[in-house]
Amino acid sequence: MTDSSYDRTPINGLMRIALAVLICVSMSARTFAQTLHTDEGDLHWEGGLDGGLNRDGWQCHGFAAYFPNQYLGLKLSLGAAGEVRALEDWGEEEWNTGHYYADRFRFGTSVVLRSPAVIKWRSKETDIHIFAEPGCILSPGAHESRNPRIFCVEFKTGLNLRLYRAVISLGYSVSNFNLYSGNPLSRYGMPDDDCDRLTHTVFAAVSCKF
Repeated sequence: MTDSSYDRTPINGLMRIALAVLICVSMSARTFAQTLHTDEGDLHWEGGLDGGLNRDGWQCHGFAAYFPNQYLGLKLSLGAAGEVRALEDWGEEEWNTGHYYADRFRFGTSVVLRSPAVIKWRSKETDIHIFAEPGCILSPGAHESRNPRIFCVEFKTGLNLRLYRAVISLGYSVSNFNLYSGNPLSRYGMPDDDCDRLTHTVFAAVSCKF
């Protein structure tokens, strides 16, 4: 199997999943809007922070999303991913420890799909939704990487708990983004033939509607 065919396989799989979720959401007869209606007017925007862990290390982002209607929104995120540093290396410069850690900047954009409320407490203005986010990531390689994969695709899914304006999310993502793509300087780097594997991440996020 060639490298190009390997690259297309996860992309096609993620896109098929995203299309299936979109069809399911579109066929829903009734939904509770992600555009929040308040006494101050409709709240279309949502902003917050997320953080996750995977076999490579950590990732975190700040993000903002706009929901023009009750079904979907557009999300932009800016953050980073990196290896988890050893306790003895915290606060120390790399040239003093002799340990080099891989870190990558990440810029992401995605379509946010949210289901009708699967559980709703009207008296508490609280509800739970299922979400799906097909999207893409732009990321320059880590320090001293060679020909890293810069454009990647990602698919996220999970649950949103909305508490009036606050939203708490727990989820899982799969992506062909790899921290070690291009074999950069790193302490826990993977061998050359393992840098094209999929990355599986569990994450949590907190956000606020405004």
